[in-house]
Amino acid sequence: MRARFVWWWKIIKQYLTNCTIHGVKYLVNDQLSYVERLFWLIFCALSWYGCANMINNVVRNYIQYPIALTTETTYLDWQTPFPTVAFCFTVISPIKKLFKGNPGLFTNSPDSKSLRESSEHLLSLYQTMRVPCEEFLAECTWNNVKFDCCTEFKELRKTGVGYCVAMNTFHSKPGVHLLNNLKLPMLNNVDKSDIPIKSGRTTRVEFTMQDTFNEDGVKKIAVEHRGCRFPEETQTDNLFNVYSSDSCYLEVIIERMIKLCGCVNFYYFMPRGARVCNGTEMLCIIENKMNIDVQSLKNEGCLPDCEGTSLVINHLEPLEYDSPSRMYGRLHFSLLSHPTMRYRRYVVNDLLDVIGGTVTNVFISSTTSKSELEVGIAPQSSNNEQSHSDVNTCLNLLTFQEVQALVNRAMGNDAAVKKFFLRSYSDKKLGFLGSHQRLSVEIKTPGKRDILSLFVKVVPYDLPAQAEYVLDKCAFLKEKIF
Repeated sequence: MRARFVWWWKIIKQYLTNCTIHGVKYLVNDQLSYVERLFWLIFCALSWYGCANMINNVVRNYIQYPIALTTETTYLDWQTPFPTVAFCFTVISPIKKLFKGNPGLFTNSPDSKSLRESSEHLLSLYQTMRVPCEEFLAECTWNNVKFDCCTEFKELRKTGVGYCVAMNTFHSKPGVHLLNNLKLPMLNNVDKSDIPIKSGRTTRVEFTMQDTFNEDGVKKIAVEHRGCRFPEETQTDNLFNVYSSDSCYLEVIIERMIKLCGCVNFYYFMPRGARVCNGTEMLCIIENKMNIDVQSLKNEGCLPDCEGTSLVINHLEPLEYDSPSRMYGRLHFSLLSHPTMRYRRYVVNDLLDVIGGTVTNVFISSTTSKSELEVGIAPQSSNNEQSHSDVNTCLNLLTFQEVQALVNRAMGNDAAVKKFFLRSYSDKKLGFLGSHQRLSVEIKTPGKRDILSLFVKVVPYDLPAQAEYVLDKCAFLKEKIF
């Protein structure tokens, strides 16, 4: 066991002695005192620790903080989508008789009469709110060009607000809402975005937009690290075909209703296998509203949207207009100004940047090549004679006996090797060989003394077809000059 340890220590010591990493060779230099070796050990350890810490920080920042958000004001040719316009019927007279306010908002207790209502009857009351599009949308225009209202406005799935139809959305008394294309009318935004309509009057709605642009590399970052989701990044069991933070919150609300009360409020979308709450079970929903409210869902993993438009809305007081019929109310949506800025989400450092930074930190002072490691552990021969004036010796490449065998094969057994060493050589005529090293050998023959040059080129070990000799995991090419 001790002999094996000594053998390994000699190999390690030989490598450290010839290693080009600054300071390492002093650790095994027998000519230095132990105090000097301790000094180099401490400072080498501190340097390695600092290098490892920098690498760790680079990798951690790439994994945990890969995305940044900034604003752009220089580029003005932006393709910003027009926002979503949604009309919602929140409550009708039959429902008002049973509930004090909108039953989907969990704000008031139900009337005692509602406790006797069945789930089927509550669903039928909701169906009465589904007014045909033709009955409440008379005329629609875009830049003074008329279009079919009912072709553009589509019914939304139940969101807890009431019966809604929307135009230009990814989610495919009357109220109207102006929303981000990915947003849905729901209990956390219905009051903020509500716009009143009055018969015989025109309500002018002015708005400005700031779009969010994502560079190509953002999608390649894992969702948990980028901190947002794209619309197409839905899971297999999602209730909605398009992801948005609103649709995610709605799914959590519905799941909590089922978990706490075993049923779903009739104002909300019904998942497969679930059932609608009856009047008595609606009490359970209202009693648990603190656990169902959106404010309690902030830590449920519903990430914000990577895409979307920020809106600043200002609606003016309704003004009277001249019309043959005073039964209609008008809405005039107007973009107050073209976007002057947008948000840009980008990758701070991509994978190549991280790799480059890591490699630079590791090899900033010196580079230890693979060949150095392989050559450094090759056993030395004690009976070779070589030139000590050339630092690029071939001590670790070829032994004296191996060089003698090469010479004898080329010149016969009478040739005797005196010494050998490596010399750099460059010749553009050699093509792919380019710069290389020649094995220079001083040879004594019976009649004279010659200098014999053998061409030596270190090549990868996995290319044996190009090598005549393979020694200690290094391949060599010999120039046939004899």
